Amino acid sequence: MSEHNPKFRLKPVAELLDGEHNFHIPSYQRGYRWDKKQVEDLLKDIWDFARDDEKKKTDFYCLQPIVVKEQDNNWIVIDGQQRLTTLLLILNFIKNGSRTPFVVNSIMYRICYHTRGKVDFSKPDKYADIDSFHVFQAKAIINKWFEDRVEEIDYSALEKVLFNRSKDIAQVKIIWYVADSEKDIDSIK
Repeated sequence: MSEHNPKFRLKPVAELLDGEHNFHIPSYQRGYRWDKKQVEDLLKDIWDFARDDEKKKTDFYCLQPIVVKEQDNNWIVIDGQQRLTTLLLILNFIKNGSRTPFVVNSIMYRICYHTRGKVDFSKPDKYADIDSFHVFQAKAIINKWFEDRVEEIDYSALEKVLFNRSKDIAQVKIIWYVADSEKDIDSIK
């Protein structure tokens, strides 16, 4: 992909964990609203890839696209906010339980909303605002999903596919598309 268009490529999730990815959700975007099924579907897809040696031979597992526009060293999210938010919650859950240095030392990407208050993704206050409530709910769904599979989850497999930047290891990737800021794209359209 990247040979043809450098603005459109597969990007490992691990590349987002460098402290340089600040995502801004513009005012026209709806707030975070993923429900139990959507959160669990994402968890299941990542887990199925992480534990299946046959699938990992393909080199990567691809999540749906994230469309961004660069502005002032930040990424304005045009599409993919729900995925980015849920993925951040999953990554935080795994990082908080990890003992692996490359996971513990990973710097999570940041998400902030243009017109809404600051959402605390580590300890969301479900009473603060509607977005925090939905983040709180999603975090509870993630916690329960892992609790229900405590005997079968291999955290090292999840850490490898999500946090490791080595090209030699199968990775979870996103379709990363950078919209051309120069052409003053109407992001709402």
